[in-house]
Amino acid sequence: MDILQAAQWVLGGGAGALAYFTMEKVSFLAQIAPPSLKRYVSFAVAALWAWLALGVTFWYGAAMPVTAQEWVSLLFAVAFEAVVVSQGIHGEVKQRKLS
Repeated sequence: MDILQAAQWVLGGGAGALAYFTMEKVSFLAQIAPPSLKRYVSFAVAALWAWLALGVTFWYGAAMPVTAQEWVSLLFAVAFEAVVVSQGIHGEVKQRKLS
């Protein structure tokens, strides 16, 4: 797997998994309190992973958006996907612990 393939995996839903892992394993992120603040930080971490991967794909020659509307739509779409996946993983893991 090269860096472009890794970036494509991240954009294919891996950003959510990376965000969840990052929030659990990086000590200063794991210790954020209160939980409501940690949730918002996790949204930002998920979006940043997705945007980083998107930047890598552009670096490797993917077609870039032309208009401002296309940029906003793309940035929102990849961030939204990452946040939803990370929250889905979080919900599954926490529900298993509660069951």
